[in-house]
Amino acid sequence: MSDITGSKSLFGERLRRFVKEKVALDPSSHNWDQKYGQSNTDTDILIIGSSMVHLARALALASFGARVTVLEQREQLGGVWSTTNTVGLSNVERAPHIFMPCEIAYSFIEEVIGIELVEVEPQPFILTVGKNGKIESQNPFPNTEITTHPQVRYSGQCRHPREGTNALLNRLIELGKDLDVTFKVNTFVDALEVNNDTVTAKGEFGKVSGRRAVISRGSPVVQLDDSEAVILPYKSSSNVSLHFLIESTAGQTFSFVHVDGHPLIKEIHDVSTSTKEIKTGQRLIIVKLRYNIFENNELPLIDSTNVFDDLVRLDLFGLGDRIITSQVTGYAQTRLTEIGVRHLEQRYGDRIEIVPFANLSNLDIRADLCAQDMSVAFSAPEFYQTLLRC
Repeated sequence: MSDITGSKSLFGERLRRFVKEKVALDPSSHNWDQKYGQSNTDTDILIIGSSMVHLARALALASFGARVTVLEQREQLGGVWSTTNTVGLSNVERAPHIFMPCEIAYSFIEEVIGIELVEVEPQPFILTVGKNGKIESQNPFPNTEITTHPQVRYSGQCRHPREGTNALLNRLIELGKDLDVTFKVNTFVDALEVNNDTVTAKGEFGKVSGRRAVISRGSPVVQLDDSEAVILPYKSSSNVSLHFLIESTAGQTFSFVHVDGHPLIKEIHDVSTSTKEIKTGQRLIIVKLRYNIFENNELPLIDSTNVFDDLVRLDLFGLGDRIITSQVTGYAQTRLTEIGVRHLEQRYGDRIEIVPFANLSNLDIRADLCAQDMSVAFSAPEFYQTLLRC
């Protein structure tokens, strides 16, 4: 890929051209200062969270001339797509991730963000496991063109950033810095205070004020303060993964495996090729587990040997392969319920924006897309309608 600069004008031009040509929407130009004028707030837009959708919205708003501040509760940007240090390696993907085959999403990543994608080799597959623990079937993944969005279909081969999802995340952050986006980490927002012309994020870090706030269902804000404090309905859950560093000589080659029917294992991802510190003869495998709740906010105790033995029984590794080291990683999530989302949109729709689908009324579909499939999210017309809002 040729280098793409991150200036306001060029990024905005790429985004508008892409939306007009590939999504068939009217990419009317925006100028934030002409539309809104100057403000005495700390920033124009507060973005609570830093997933790829949050970052894409930050880039779009900054390209229109808005002052944008991203507040991330963790030490690293990226939300569930962030990296971690584990099994003696640095900047390892926190959980299995795959970009499902959606051409609009692939084009957006390459043409607008500027990251090269390559076909995944071998292509992902899905294993169905019977009650006896034996494989009943192996099929391509996805095994249908139907997605959770009525206007988006899967088609073609799965593709992935050549240098791994880390490269895509880093590119979004780099573009944000070029566009003068302010990033603040370790900034947990306890509450949003909503006034007539100001939204203020509050927490132990202090206060940051803006004209509007952008959040998602996964943003950790559960309290709103205007004339009275309102606690939004939410659910707490967790994603737990097991990272294996393996000395492998006998296992089969795979990229991404989705598993149905296993009581513990949900997804398996080989990230060896995108991990720079990996040595010859080693493989780095991420196994996403089906545990959904942290007990007392602590990671569960997992017998990694038993999990690896199951991977051998699934014919993904051989008897000659061995574990060098393993480590459990995870992240807890607070997600607004549908009632909480509706309350926000009905009462604060002009001050608080829900991404990525401000114009998708079916909340069940929106929740699935936000949580499960970034490719479909990056392909939906509502995503681009949201990006173009000034």
